[in-house]
Amino acid sequence: MRAALFVGVDPGSHGALVALDQRGSVADFATWESVETMAEALWNRIGPKAQGRWLPRVVLEHTHAHPHWSARSCFSFGQWTGAVRAVTCVAGVPLEIVTVYLWQKTMFAGSDGKTPKAKARNVAKRLWPNWEVEHDGLIDAALIAEWLRRRETGK
Repeated sequence: MRAALFVGVDPGSHGALVALDQRGSVADFATWESVETMAEALWNRIGPKAQGRWLPRVVLEHTHAHPHWSARSCFSFGQWTGAVRAVTCVAGVPLEIVTVYLWQKTMFAGSDGKTPKAKARNVAKRLWPNWEVEHDGLIDAALIAEWLRRRETGK
């Protein structure tokens, strides 16, 4: 029987993906420099070869344009999220979309910190004390994956 794999994706040029196993341990992670390397990293973790071992589920942080963003920035962000949607569709893997508000409300409950980044770091250190990471995209992706894992497993 294949084990569940929960893949959280924080899109964008400074984004990342983190895959958690059923117990919530970090099974894999990646950062990227371009849409193409992001799509390849995601495919390698959820594509047919990975599906021989895992039963992956992907959760993507919902993003939207902000009034102060340029048209170029909006288009670029659309490419990132579109690539995640395309890879999951081709791989036949379920994709969940979660708002920043929802995953942070759940994951930051009872946490310390003055800013969302500080809260995210504190929660990540508590959940994965041996995983030393400073990359904000990796931290967010891990917490997004943990949000999905908890929702799917009830733990």
